[in-house]
Amino acid sequence: MALLSRLGKLFLGLLAALSALMMIYLAGALLGGVIAGDHADLPDGDAVTIGLVAGPIHNDFLLPLDAETRDQFAVLSLSDVPISHPQAAWLMVGWGAREFYTTVGDYSDVSWTAARRAIFGDHSVLRVDVYGALGDPDVVTWLQLSPAQYRALRHGIRQSFGETPQEVPVQTGSQGKFFLAEGRFNLLRTCNAWVGAQLRNAGVAFGRWTPIPTSVTLSLWRFHSGGN
Repeated sequence: MALLSRLGKLFLGLLAALSALMMIYLAGALLGGVIAGDHADLPDGDAVTIGLVAGPIHNDFLLPLDAETRDQFAVLSLSDVPISHPQAAWLMVGWGAREFYTTVGDYSDVSWTAARRAIFGDHSVLRVDVYGALGDPDVVTWLQLSPAQYRALRHGIRQSFGETPQEVPVQTGSQGKFFLAEGRFNLLRTCNAWVGAQLRNAGVAFGRWTPIPTSVTLSLWRFHSGGN
């Protein structure tokens, strides 16, 4: 009985420690969404509209397929990404954990392996897709960037593919194509944190650390919707 009592106390202590860590993580994620990260006020010019596509746990970029964007991502056409299609208007790009991104078809089917690797570290991949005219879907938040900011953002995203994009096979019916990406995914460097980092590195005002969807939402409110 004494042994069981000690084991019970140990379990409760571990549970309390994990709960405290989770609370610290969530508090940091919320504060990180509203505290400004480093950014530069780049020269103004004709605005370039980009989009952020919000999912249940993930955000993707929508880049306008102007001539420069088509040229910078032309190498993706070697993997049958229809960059040059005459009706292609938007390139969607998202970054995430390889195991989770390429094997999970539905969030209800998340495996323990995919979840563990997403928390403690996994290789990263990028998912890309091409769309025509979108209208104004509710899941998209539109941002106005200066031409210089957009060039910097586009360059940063292109660098995430590495010098030569390498396609990755998937085990789900997910649309689009998947490619190996630079950097590793973990609980501190998530898909949403990558989105925030790309925007900050391009000189766009955004939260200092945005690991969860709520962080991104708070940053959009704080810096791009009159919340400041």
